[in-house]
Amino acid sequence: MALSVISSYSPAYAQEKMGACSQREKIAVKKHITGQISALGKSNWQSAYNYAALAFQQTVPLDYFKEIITKQYFYLISNDGYTFGDCTNTPDGINQFLTVNYHGAKRILLYGLTVVDKRLGIAGASEAKTPTGVAA
Repeated sequence: MALSVISSYSPAYAQEKMGACSQREKIAVKKHITGQISALGKSNWQSAYNYAALAFQQTVPLDYFKEIITKQYFYLISNDGYTFGDCTNTPDGINQFLTVNYHGAKRILLYGLTVVDKRLGIAGASEAKTPTGVAA
């Protein structure tokens, strides 16, 4: 999941949409990420993988996705809750901060999502170094 975000917006659209996500975008992103985390919690790997961007699925096989999650993002599988922070539109898509509670520690992730043909997809996620803009 720690792949770079793949460009999916046209430059004109990106310039019009730069900045904070709309309420509709926030809801869609929250629902999408929550769906993937829920599937991970149920060990439903195929369902969790289906939330990934199509470009991600074309380059990362399901078995490798499972390996990435179990080794690097294990705290998503069995977490103690999570909260959503800032959501912003970028030239590459949508960025969403997420704080995951795991055994008393907080992990801050920055999700990169794309929209291709009206399909939202998670292109990648990485641990953020700073909690800027994250609701704790």
